[in-house]
Amino acid sequence: GIYLRFAITHKDPKRIFEEARKRKFWFGDWYSSPVYPPKVNLDKMRYELGSCPVAETVAAQTINLPNYQGMSVENARKIVDFINSY
Repeated sequence: GIYLRFAITHKDPKRIFEEARKRKFWFGDWYSSPVYPPKVNLDKMRYELGSCPVAETVAAQTINLPNYQGMSVENARKIVDFINSY
């Protein structure tokens, strides 16, 4: 499928992740770092923190919505309603 990731941003993604898990929604936290994977040695990648402030801010606020083949419209609406409550 072409919809591998559907990302949104929020100023407090950790709060949304915690609340989502309580409701059995499994949101992804991929792309939470401007350099992937997030635990890579930044010195070896020659990346200096602060050199891409917009990318760092967006990465820290990224939430990947659940999407999978066979997702029902009802489940999609539940997720939309949940996200819209924030």
